[in-house]
Amino acid sequence: DAGHGGSDPGAISQKNNIIEKDLTLSIANKVVDLLEKNDRIKVYAVRLDDTFYTRPERAALANEIGDMFISIHANSFSGEKANGTEIWYYPHTNDNTIGLSCEQLAQCLRKNLINNLKSADRGTKSTNYDVLTLTEIPASLCEIGFITNPEEAENLKNDEYKNLAADAIYKAIIESFEKYTPQR
Repeated sequence: DAGHGGSDPGAISQKNNIIEKDLTLSIANKVVDLLEKNDRIKVYAVRLDDTFYTRPERAALANEIGDMFISIHANSFSGEKANGTEIWYYPHTNDNTIGLSCEQLAQCLRKNLINNLKSADRGTKSTNYDVLTLTEIPASLCEIGFITNPEEAENLKNDEYKNLAADAIYKAIIESFEKYTPQR
């Protein structure tokens, strides 16, 4: 899931010339490209272009056709010093019955993103974001970095850095599916 889209730009850093919806779409499309090369995985993207979907629509799509849901985002803050990668999840009541908890998925994503990006580790955290609470499958939301931090903004504009982020998400999906057998 490329966060935001269409009429919802997400965070905007005019100083660093980044719009979150564009950045997330770029990274998500790179993840899709990697997944489509793996004949063991069927990938579905919430959006492949600058289209808007509500948070409930995103979760409903995931529940209808998915075995795992990963939402890609970029962070922002009022100051320039905040930096790093953080992953959000919501503990579902069915986490113990499906073979992979949302927290385990978040930890796997965090590990791979930190290893690939060498960014500051802001950890995994629980929250009640709609795209996480409304999903019934393992789900996590990745905040790749801060568009308001000048150094991270430069990284996030760099295609190689976006490739590293996409590769980390891809690796986390493969690793998670080794522990969790898809149902669909």
